[in-house]
Amino acid sequence: DAEISPSVLRRILIFSRNLLAILGVLVLALIAIGYGFYTYYVDYRPFDYANIGLARSHGDFNHEYSVQVSERRHFIIEQANIALYSHDESNILLRCAGSLENPKELNIKQNACLIFVPKQSFSLEAEQVTITLITPENDWDIRIKHATLFLHQGTNSYRIIQEYEQTSGAPYTSDENAETTLKIKAFQAMTKVYQPD
Repeated sequence: DAEISPSVLRRILIFSRNLLAILGVLVLALIAIGYGFYTYYVDYRPFDYANIGLARSHGDFNHEYSVQVSERRHFIIEQANIALYSHDESNILLRCAGSLENPKELNIKQNACLIFVPKQSFSLEAEQVTITLITPENDWDIRIKHATLFLHQGTNSYRIIQEYEQTSGAPYTSDENAETTLKIKAFQAMTKVYQPD
């Protein structure tokens, strides 16, 4: 039944309020970090990338751009989910979920895109991405960092030059007599064979 002085009561209330605020901020930070890890590490594939007909008509990728091959053949990709295809047309076709400020630069950030390229040589630098390479019919020079690379060979064979550093996943099977060359340099990445869902 002892009385608590108003000054002590005020200090207890201030301490309690500050403690609850700090705990609330920590819980929100943990939720945000958990969600970030989930979206970064979980393999999210909205549909079967190997189905090219579906890729060309999929409604999630509603921003479409066409780029002349003569303008640029080097992609820079950061924090994105990308599927790469070969096609018989002469231009590069980009179908993205979000808009691109300057498609001609072939610089894709924080987006999800389906990219159709002519049967010519291309190069790509990527960081913090998921790349799915679907039965390529053109040469690629790919450099990835903190990324996941899926390769769907289908019935095709490739001459694959692999240089891995701190990278997990089984190396791809190479055929030295194949016409198409894939040069892959990976640092702290994951390489996998693509298996359609």
